[in-house]
Amino acid sequence: MKLNMEKHQPKWNEVKERFEAWWNRSSCGRPLMKVVATREEPCGPVVPLPTPPNSEYYHTDPEYNVNKYRNFLNTHYLMAEAFPHTNVNMGPGSLAVYLGGEPDFAPSTVWYKHCIKDWGTWKFKFDPNNHWFKRHIDAIKKQVELSKGEFIVGIPDLCEGVDILSAMRDPQEFCYDLMDNPDIIKKHLSDIAPIYHRYFDAFHEIVKDDEGNCYTCFEVWGKGKTVKLQCDFSALMSPDQFDEFVVPHLKEQAKHYDRRIYHLDGPDATRHLDSVLGIEEIDALQWSPGVGHELVGDEKWFPMYDKARDCNKSLWLWLYGYPSNNEMIAAADRLVKRYGDKGIYIIFQTMSKPEADALMKHAEKDWSSK
Repeated sequence: MKLNMEKHQPKWNEVKERFEAWWNRSSCGRPLMKVVATREEPCGPVVPLPTPPNSEYYHTDPEYNVNKYRNFLNTHYLMAEAFPHTNVNMGPGSLAVYLGGEPDFAPSTVWYKHCIKDWGTWKFKFDPNNHWFKRHIDAIKKQVELSKGEFIVGIPDLCEGVDILSAMRDPQEFCYDLMDNPDIIKKHLSDIAPIYHRYFDAFHEIVKDDEGNCYTCFEVWGKGKTVKLQCDFSALMSPDQFDEFVVPHLKEQAKHYDRRIYHLDGPDATRHLDSVLGIEEIDALQWSPGVGHELVGDEKWFPMYDKARDCNKSLWLWLYGYPSNNEMIAAADRLVKRYGDKGIYIIFQTMSKPEADALMKHAEKDWSSK
């Protein structure tokens, strides 16, 4: 896909260089930052959107999603390293529906209906004619066409490994399977690993630009093939189980890609932090504390960030949930004071243009290593 994004991010070439510095844990003069500000007046047409007739339409219709995103672009400024991108997602883990599952569309997400009753009779294969894969790939193609190169279309959130098997089986039953049928689970994990790559490559061929790709809602761009890795099910696993069932496949998967970020989800997953950080190919750690826990910028999490930096991993930190802009900036100040400007990506909440201008001046003056 040939890009022409100057209208919304005129410094795109510089943004790409800054992302490369972040992936490589080197300095780009200040932290990598996503800063978005609201416009007092739109810079382009804001079209009326139809009321989605159902949740499936809301998540999957390319025209609706492109128009919604163009409205966003025309009512916001993209500053610092924010870049225009969107996607069509069939939930977090759409690989499950390409492998024979069925989606359950909800207003805010997509769940997957449990479909595996007997591991012994279930066969996994790459199926280019799968109904949901064809629906998804056609929606992505249409979105790329409608984008006209003015924004990037990201790789959808496929997910992999244990998360896919547990979603298709049922998390509670899968807990028993890990203890009662470990060999068959390992076999199926080995079966779906190469299938993931084939589905990823099918989407990558459509959305890639001249140098790389964006991976869905994780706001990252990287040269070559860029991917997000995860195992949210790890919150229910012991460290020994994680090392036995998850780590070998994370290592195998990571070797197929050029830029790799790991999504660590919730305090119960932190027991596996050392194992994740021990995978050399993983470049960056993204942390989501979850609802009801201290926010990302809280000092409680600094020991975890220290470990990541000691293991030469970049940090991806979204400062959401702060009641005021001043408190959010204070949290960023603490992070930059501790970790400097190398290998840290800070995603800020949307703010007013005067607040964003003040933040940019503060960052250039007080967070710069130049």
